[in-house]
Amino acid sequence: MSSAGNRIVLIVGLVLLGVLLYSAYWYHLARSAPKLVHEYTEAWRGQGIEANFSQINISGYPYRLEVSLDDIKARFATNLNHVVLAMPNVRLTAHPWNLKHWVGVSAAPSHTMIGLGEGALGVEVGRSRASLVLGEQTRTERFSLEMNDVVLRSVSGQASGALDQLQVHLRNPPLAALSQEIGVLADNVRVRNIGTVQQSFDIDGLVMEAKLSGPSLVGWDVASLSRWRAGGGILEIQNLQVSAGGLGVVFSGTIALDALFRPIGAGTVVIDGYRELLETFYSSGLINNLAKAAAILTLDLLSTISEETGQRSVEAPISVQDGVLSVGPVALMEVGPFIAP
Repeated sequence: MSSAGNRIVLIVGLVLLGVLLYSAYWYHLARSAPKLVHEYTEAWRGQGIEANFSQINISGYPYRLEVSLDDIKARFATNLNHVVLAMPNVRLTAHPWNLKHWVGVSAAPSHTMIGLGEGALGVEVGRSRASLVLGEQTRTERFSLEMNDVVLRSVSGQASGALDQLQVHLRNPPLAALSQEIGVLADNVRVRNIGTVQQSFDIDGLVMEAKLSGPSLVGWDVASLSRWRAGGGILEIQNLQVSAGGLGVVFSGTIALDALFRPIGAGTVVIDGYRELLETFYSSGLINNLAKAAAILTLDLLSTISEETGQRSVEAPISVQDGVLSVGPVALMEVGPFIAP
């Protein structure tokens, strides 16, 4: 056989060897995946999270590793609430050469029941997609969740809500001393029958970019919030934009907690259509007539006419301290604690 023929045979042999080695690697991952999933669910039990599924299937050869879980049920509880989740199917996908990045997709509607004290909230999600990037020691570096066609219903009352899409993005820095980055986007939010006056409102869109510093919040309870507060926990909202009809609100500032777990902080707010916003607060019972009149008088003096909408637009300092929210020099409304101390 000529030297050229020998080279061809060698190349073909190396290619076949590579295919065999890669296939062996893929099937090793496929055999290991169910065990890994069970190890994760057992570890979650130690954290108070109970998760079960009826069946697991592995597919995707040769380009992907796909782990499909059927009939998923999960539950966990804190001293504030308990949560029960039911999902018909979730498909988890990763590339065999990059098992630190997983994408999960749920195409069928999922149902969640959240117990809140004596009441309960039902949540139905039409479709959802999540992305998880792991770092060293399986530490979460980035997490993104997108939920579409979300419907919320109060089990014990008439309150309800819906939104077309909700996105949540979290990014953990490599060093614990750095701030965690948070991004939130919501489209077409509709809320009905909230509060004693059965208030309803619609929001066209909401966008928030923020940083969360301080000790990690491992739960929403007195102990976790006390630890976060004592460790200098601060939520820095770099950009919060809310649009609803002719109303537009842009806010930036910092928020922390006082000793009674009430928000405390300051920032700047720009409002297009603030008169309509104050009227909504008044009709909802959040502010009285005196506070509404004082706020309109003060903000009118600070406002300008928006060339785009023709509405009055105002930029003013905003602060919350000692349980009172103030816009400019006007004490607008009382603000209670996030959790009873």
